[in-house]
Amino acid sequence: MATGTTGLLRGWRLSAWVAVLVLGGLWGCSRGPSSGQAERIRAMESRIEQLVSDFQVVAEARDQARERITALEEQVATLTAVTRERDQLREHVAKLEHERDIANTRCERLRKGFLNLLTEDDTLAAERVLPATKVPKGQVPAVAASGSGELPQE
Repeated sequence: MATGTTGLLRGWRLSAWVAVLVLGGLWGCSRGPSSGQAERIRAMESRIEQLVSDFQVVAEARDQARERITALEEQVATLTAVTRERDQLREHVAKLEHERDIANTRCERLRKGFLNLLTEDDTLAAERVLPATKVPKGQVPAVAASGSGELPQE
């Protein structure tokens, strides 16, 4: 019988420990928060409210920054297109200026050529009309406008 009583004592001790633990847990839970914990909870709640309001402010700032970034990206795209167009126009203007310079050079050569031809023609015409009169080089002799060969009267 000695083994039966020791098993019973062991069961009784285990039951006692379980009962003590259960009663201790019930007693701790029934006490409720102490005044120190209540203040701590209130402080944490106010801190959470402050963090939530700070988060909302930061979220609004983030959204505004995204909008500004989008607007700036659109401006960059517009400026890039305008810059590209400006560069193309500069190239076109440079090409037109080059063509203008070529045309001016050709016109100037043509004008000088016409003047040389007119001077030669006037010189030849003066030699035919007045063979004895010598005209200094570079001067145009007076020739009749009618084509009859008579010199105008002065």
